[in-house]
Amino acid sequence: MTATPLLTKTFMAWAFATYVGGLAAAGKEILELPAFANAWLGPQHGQELPGNYPSGGPTAKMIPVWRTAAPAIDFLAPDIYVPNSAEVMAQYASSENPLFIPEARFRAGDAFLAVGRFGALGYQVFGLEDGRQVNQYGLACRAILALAGQIVDAQRDERIFGFALEQDEDLVSTTLGGISITVRNSAKLYRSMLLDAGVVLPPPAELPGETEGAAHGHTPGDGRPFGLILETGPLEFLVVGQGALFDFYKEDSELEVDSVRELRLTQDGWRDGRLLNGDERLQILKNDMISASRIKLLELSKST
Repeated sequence: MTATPLLTKTFMAWAFATYVGGLAAAGKEILELPAFANAWLGPQHGQELPGNYPSGGPTAKMIPVWRTAAPAIDFLAPDIYVPNSAEVMAQYASSENPLFIPEARFRAGDAFLAVGRFGALGYQVFGLEDGRQVNQYGLACRAILALAGQIVDAQRDERIFGFALEQDEDLVSTTLGGISITVRNSAKLYRSMLLDAGVVLPPPAELPGETEGAAHGHTPGDGRPFGLILETGPLEFLVVGQGALFDFYKEDSELEVDSVRELRLTQDGWRDGRLLNGDERLQILKNDMISASRIKLLELSKST
Protein backbone atom coordinates (compact mmCIF):
# COMPACT_ATOMS: atom_id res chain seq x y z
CA MET A 1 0.00 0.00 0.00
CA THR A 2 1.36 3.42 -0.98
CA ALA A 3 1.54 5.97 1.84
CA THR A 4 -0.47 9.15 1.35
CA PRO A 5 1.40 12.50 1.27
CA LEU A 6 -0.15 13.47 4.62
CA LEU A 7 0.93 10.22 6.22
CA THR A 8 4.45 10.64 4.84
CA LYS A 9 4.68 14.19 6.15
CA THR A 10 3.40 13.08 9.55
CA PHE A 11 6.03 10.33 9.86
CA MET A 12 8.75 12.77 8.76
CA ALA A 13 7.53 15.38 11.27
CA TRP A 14 7.48 12.80 14.07
CA ALA A 15 11.03 11.69 13.26
CA PHE A 16 12.46 15.21 13.13
CA ALA A 17 10.52 16.36 16.20
CA THR A 18 11.64 13.35 18.26
CA TYR A 19 15.28 14.02 17.43
CA VAL A 20 15.18 17.81 17.92
CA GLY A 21 13.09 17.43 21.06
CA GLY A 22 15.67 15.01 22.44
CA LEU A 23 18.42 17.57 21.86
CA ALA A 24 16.34 20.21 23.67
CA ALA A 25 15.75 17.89 26.62
CA ALA A 26 19.46 17.06 26.86
CA GLY A 27 20.37 20.73 26.74
CA LYS A 28 17.94 21.58 29.52
CA GLU A 29 19.62 19.03 31.78
CA ILE A 30 22.73 21.23 31.54
CA LEU A 31 21.06 24.66 31.53
CA GLU A 32 17.32 25.19 31.93
CA LEU A 33 16.59 27.67 29.14
CA PRO A 34 13.49 27.99 26.95
CA ALA A 35 13.82 26.09 23.67
CA PHE A 36 12.09 26.76 20.37
CA ALA A 37 12.25 25.48 16.80
CA ASN A 38 12.13 27.72 13.73
CA ALA A 39 9.51 26.83 11.13
CA TRP A 40 10.13 27.20 7.40
CA LEU A 41 6.56 27.74 6.21
CA GLY A 42 4.90 25.44 3.76
CA PRO A 43 3.25 24.78 1.52
CA GLN A 44 3.52 28.28 0.04
CA HIS A 45 3.64 29.91 -3.37
CA GLY A 46 6.42 28.32 -5.42
CA GLN A 47 6.87 25.60 -2.79
CA GLU A 48 3.59 23.73 -2.97
CA LEU A 49 4.90 20.16 -2.73
CA PRO A 50 6.74 18.34 0.07
CA GLY A 51 10.41 18.36 -0.77
CA ASN A 52 10.16 21.90 -2.08
CA TYR A 53 9.90 22.94 1.56
CA PRO A 54 10.97 21.07 4.74
CA SER A 55 7.70 19.17 5.13
CA GLY A 56 8.98 17.35 8.22
CA GLY A 57 9.51 20.62 10.02
CA PRO A 58 7.08 22.38 12.39
CA THR A 59 4.79 23.63 9.61
CA ALA A 60 1.30 24.77 10.61
CA LYS A 61 -0.42 21.43 9.98
CA MET A 62 2.33 19.55 11.82
CA ILE A 63 2.19 21.63 15.01
CA PRO A 64 0.20 18.95 16.94
CA VAL A 65 2.75 16.32 15.91
CA TRP A 66 5.68 18.42 17.07
CA ARG A 67 3.98 19.41 20.33
CA THR A 68 3.37 15.72 21.12
CA ALA A 69 6.73 14.31 19.98
CA ALA A 70 8.90 17.11 21.40
CA PRO A 71 7.52 18.28 24.78
CA ALA A 72 10.90 19.78 25.72
CA ILE A 73 10.47 22.41 22.99
CA ASP A 74 8.57 25.29 24.57
CA PHE A 75 7.20 26.87 21.40
CA LEU A 76 7.31 26.57 17.62
CA ALA A 77 8.27 29.79 15.91
CA PRO A 78 7.42 30.72 12.28
CA ASP A 79 9.87 32.49 9.95
CA ILE A 80 7.62 34.88 8.03
CA TYR A 81 8.54 36.08 4.54
CA VAL A 82 5.07 35.75 2.99
CA PRO A 83 2.56 38.59 2.54
CA ASN A 84 -0.24 36.83 4.48
CA SER A 85 1.52 37.36 7.79
CA ALA A 86 -1.66 37.67 9.88
CA GLU A 87 -2.83 34.24 8.69
CA VAL A 88 0.50 32.69 9.68
CA MET A 89 0.48 34.35 13.11
CA ALA A 90 -3.02 33.03 13.75
CA GLN A 91 -1.87 29.50 12.90
CA TYR A 92 0.97 29.57 15.45
CA ALA A 93 -0.53 31.63 18.29
CA SER A 94 -2.40 29.57 20.89
CA SER A 95 -2.50 28.90 24.61
CA GLU A 96 -0.31 25.84 23.98
CA ASN A 97 2.10 27.65 21.65
CA PRO A 98 2.88 31.30 22.46
CA LEU A 99 3.82 33.28 19.36
CA PHE A 100 7.45 34.24 18.81
CA ILE A 101 8.74 35.33 15.40
CA PRO A 102 12.53 34.82 15.22
CA GLU A 103 12.96 35.71 11.56
CA ALA A 104 10.99 37.96 9.19
CA ARG A 105 11.18 40.77 6.67
CA PHE A 106 11.66 44.38 7.70
CA ARG A 107 7.93 45.13 7.95
CA ALA A 108 7.17 47.49 10.81
CA GLY A 109 3.42 46.94 10.85
CA ASP A 110 3.80 43.21 11.39
CA ALA A 111 5.58 43.85 14.70
CA PHE A 112 2.57 45.84 15.97
CA LEU A 113 0.19 43.17 14.62
CA ALA A 114 2.09 40.34 16.29
CA VAL A 115 2.35 42.00 19.69
CA GLY A 116 -1.13 43.53 19.77
CA ARG A 117 -3.35 40.99 18.00
CA PHE A 118 -1.61 37.70 18.74
CA GLY A 119 0.15 38.29 22.07
CA ALA A 120 3.62 37.72 20.64
CA LEU A 121 6.60 37.36 22.95
CA GLY A 122 8.80 39.04 20.35
CA TYR A 123 9.36 39.86 16.69
CA GLN A 124 12.77 39.87 15.01
CA VAL A 125 13.80 40.67 11.44
CA PHE A 126 16.49 38.79 9.52
CA GLY A 127 19.74 40.73 8.99
CA LEU A 128 19.13 43.50 11.50
CA GLU A 129 22.64 44.81 10.80
CA ASP A 130 21.60 45.50 7.18
CA GLY A 131 19.00 48.08 8.20
CA ARG A 132 19.74 51.58 6.98
CA GLN A 133 20.16 54.26 9.61
CA VAL A 134 16.87 55.48 11.09
CA ASN A 135 14.88 52.73 9.34
CA GLN A 136 11.15 52.43 9.97
CA TYR A 137 11.40 49.07 11.72
CA GLY A 138 13.92 50.50 14.18
CA LEU A 139 11.53 53.37 14.97
CA ALA A 140 8.73 50.82 15.45
CA CYS A 141 10.88 48.93 17.96
CA ARG A 142 11.57 52.13 19.90
CA ALA A 143 7.86 52.93 19.99
CA ILE A 144 6.90 49.44 21.19
CA LEU A 145 9.72 49.04 23.73
CA ALA A 146 8.80 52.37 25.32
CA LEU A 147 5.44 50.76 26.19
CA ALA A 148 6.78 47.30 27.06
CA GLY A 149 5.45 47.20 30.62
CA GLN A 150 2.02 48.47 29.64
CA ILE A 151 1.87 46.07 26.68
CA VAL A 152 2.64 43.01 28.84
CA ASP A 153 -0.05 44.02 31.36
CA ALA A 154 -2.55 44.70 28.57
CA GLN A 155 -1.80 41.34 26.90
CA ARG A 156 -2.48 39.58 30.20
CA ASP A 157 -5.75 41.48 30.75
CA GLU A 158 -6.85 41.40 27.09
CA ARG A 159 -6.84 45.20 26.87
CA ILE A 160 -4.85 45.48 23.65
CA PHE A 161 -5.47 45.25 19.90
CA GLY A 162 -2.97 45.34 17.05
CA PHE A 163 -3.79 46.14 13.45
CA ALA A 164 -2.18 46.43 10.01
CA LEU A 165 -4.65 47.22 7.23
CA GLU A 166 -3.84 45.61 3.92
CA GLN A 167 -4.38 47.43 0.62
CA ASP A 168 -7.86 45.95 0.16
CA GLU A 169 -8.94 46.69 3.76
CA ASP A 170 -10.59 50.00 4.62
CA LEU A 171 -11.29 49.20 8.25
CA VAL A 172 -11.04 46.66 11.06
CA SER A 173 -12.99 46.51 14.31
CA THR A 174 -12.50 45.28 17.86
CA THR A 175 -14.02 45.67 21.33
CA LEU A 176 -12.06 46.86 24.37
CA GLY A 177 -13.59 47.71 27.74
CA GLY A 178 -17.09 47.23 26.38
CA ILE A 179 -16.51 49.84 23.65
CA SER A 180 -16.53 48.94 19.95
CA ILE A 181 -13.61 50.55 18.12
CA THR A 182 -13.35 50.82 14.36
CA VAL A 183 -9.92 51.53 12.88
CA ARG A 184 -10.00 53.31 9.51
CA ASN A 185 -7.44 54.08 6.81
CA SER A 186 -7.02 57.84 7.25
CA ALA A 187 -5.23 58.39 3.92
CA LYS A 188 -8.12 56.80 2.01
CA LEU A 189 -10.61 58.95 3.92
CA TYR A 190 -8.64 62.13 3.13
CA ARG A 191 -8.48 61.22 -0.55
CA SER A 192 -12.20 60.60 -0.64
CA MET A 193 -12.97 63.90 1.12
CA LEU A 194 -10.73 65.88 -1.23
CA LEU A 195 -12.10 64.08 -4.28
CA ASP A 196 -15.59 65.20 -3.27
CA ALA A 197 -14.18 68.74 -3.32
CA GLY A 198 -12.68 68.21 -6.78
CA VAL A 199 -9.08 67.73 -5.64
CA VAL A 200 -7.25 64.68 -7.00
CA LEU A 201 -4.09 63.75 -5.13
CA PRO A 202 -1.20 61.94 -6.84
CA PRO A 203 -0.57 58.35 -5.72
CA PRO A 204 1.63 58.10 -2.62
CA ALA A 205 5.34 57.67 -3.25
CA GLU A 206 7.07 54.48 -2.17
CA LEU A 207 8.71 54.84 1.22
CA PRO A 208 12.51 54.70 1.48
CA GLY A 209 14.03 51.23 1.55
CA GLU A 210 14.53 49.60 4.93
CA THR A 211 17.87 47.94 4.19
CA GLU A 212 21.22 48.53 2.51
CA GLY A 213 22.96 45.57 0.84
CA ALA A 214 20.66 42.99 2.40
CA ALA A 215 20.80 39.37 1.22
CA HIS A 216 17.03 39.40 0.62
CA GLY A 217 17.23 42.47 -1.62
CA HIS A 218 15.33 45.76 -1.51
CA THR A 219 12.61 46.05 1.13
CA PRO A 220 10.42 49.18 0.98
CA GLY A 221 9.04 50.78 4.11
CA ASP A 222 5.60 49.74 5.33
CA GLY A 223 2.96 52.17 4.04
CA ARG A 224 -0.01 50.38 5.64
CA PRO A 225 -2.01 51.91 8.48
CA PHE A 226 -0.76 49.96 11.50
CA GLY A 227 -0.46 50.21 15.24
CA LEU A 228 -1.67 49.28 18.71
CA ILE A 229 -4.66 50.30 20.81
CA LEU A 230 -4.35 49.93 24.59
CA GLU A 231 -7.23 50.45 26.98
CA THR A 232 -5.53 52.38 29.80
CA GLY A 233 -8.56 53.24 31.94
CA PRO A 234 -12.32 53.77 31.85
CA LEU A 235 -13.08 55.62 28.59
CA GLU A 236 -9.35 56.11 27.97
CA PHE A 237 -7.15 54.64 25.24
CA LEU A 238 -3.54 54.96 24.14
CA VAL A 239 -2.92 54.53 20.40
CA VAL A 240 0.46 54.22 18.70
CA GLY A 241 1.28 53.61 15.05
CA GLN A 242 0.62 55.41 11.79
CA GLY A 243 -2.10 56.33 9.29
CA ALA A 244 -5.23 55.43 11.27
CA LEU A 245 -8.37 57.10 12.57
CA PHE A 246 -10.70 55.66 15.23
CA ASP A 247 -14.47 55.54 15.75
CA PHE A 248 -15.91 54.60 19.14
CA TYR A 249 -19.34 53.11 19.80
CA LYS A 250 -21.18 51.78 22.85
CA GLU A 251 -24.70 50.46 22.78
CA ASP A 252 -27.24 52.55 24.73
CA SER A 253 -24.70 55.37 25.12
CA GLU A 254 -23.50 58.40 23.22
CA LEU A 255 -19.71 58.63 23.07
CA GLU A 256 -17.82 61.80 22.26
CA VAL A 257 -14.08 62.45 22.13
CA ASP A 258 -13.28 64.59 25.18
CA SER A 259 -9.57 65.13 24.49
CA VAL A 260 -6.69 63.94 22.32
CA ARG A 261 -3.25 64.37 23.84
CA GLU A 262 -0.29 63.98 21.50
CA LEU A 263 2.58 61.94 22.95
CA ARG A 264 6.26 62.50 22.21
CA LEU A 265 8.88 59.76 22.25
CA THR A 266 11.88 60.67 24.41
CA GLN A 267 14.78 58.75 25.91
CA ASP A 268 12.58 58.28 28.98
CA GLY A 269 9.63 56.89 26.98
CA TRP A 270 6.41 58.46 25.75
CA ARG A 271 5.68 61.85 27.35
CA ASP A 272 2.72 64.22 27.08
CA GLY A 273 2.83 66.70 24.21
CA ARG A 274 0.26 69.03 22.65
CA LEU A 275 -3.46 68.91 23.24
CA LEU A 276 -4.91 68.41 19.76
CA ASN A 277 -7.99 70.30 18.61
CA GLY A 278 -9.84 71.13 15.41
CA ASP A 279 -8.39 69.75 12.19
CA GLU A 280 -5.37 68.41 14.09
CA ARG A 281 -7.65 65.59 15.27
CA LEU A 282 -7.81 64.36 11.68
CA GLN A 283 -4.28 63.05 12.28
CA ILE A 284 -4.53 61.27 15.62
CA LEU A 285 -1.81 59.03 14.21
CA LYS A 286 0.31 60.73 11.55
CA ASN A 287 0.29 59.34 8.03
CA ASP A 288 4.01 59.65 7.35
CA MET A 289 5.60 58.57 10.63
CA ILE A 290 4.98 56.51 13.76
CA SER A 291 3.32 58.60 16.46
CA ALA A 292 1.13 58.17 19.54
CA SER A 293 -1.81 59.85 21.26
CA ARG A 294 -3.94 59.42 24.36
CA ILE A 295 -7.68 59.60 23.74
CA LYS A 296 -10.27 60.31 26.46
CA LEU A 297 -13.98 59.84 25.82
CA LEU A 298 -17.17 61.28 27.31
CA GLU A 299 -20.15 58.97 27.80
CA LEU A 300 -23.76 60.09 27.91
CA SER A 301 -26.70 57.76 28.33
CA LYS A 302 -29.08 57.80 25.36
CA SER A 303 -31.96 57.92 27.83
CA THR A 304 -30.90 61.31 29.22
